[in-house]
Amino acid sequence: MSAERPVEAADAELARWRRIWETDEQYPVPVAGRPGPLGALVAVAKRLLRPLVKAPQNDLWQRQREFNLVLQDRLEAAHRVDRLGEEIQRIQGELADDLRSVRDAIMGHLKTHDGRLDHLEGYKTEG
Repeated sequence: MSAERPVEAADAELARWRRIWETDEQYPVPVAGRPGPLGALVAVAKRLLRPLVKAPQNDLWQRQREFNLVLQDRLEAAHRVDRLGEEIQRIQGELADDLRSVRDAIMGHLKTHDGRLDHLEGYKTEG
């Protein structure tokens, strides 16, 4: 299991996918599962046929790449919002802790002053 927080791990994954789509990384030609000369012949045939099959589909692949990059932008924005939400929760927790300490300090001072007022009230009743 990774020590990274889920959002950070997702950001790393998104960055990897962005790099793939922006650079238009080519996947390797699959190797033939056949051993021997027949397997080598099939591998060569695949390498030779790949440009012929790929050329007519370039327009479709370009559209898909652009769609994927737009989707990538949306996902990255969603992760930025998630990270911002985590930061807001952290700050709210810190503020709540600060407010509790201020409240406790004020209550301590009020108790001190109540004791002084009681002492003064005693003088008033005696006098």
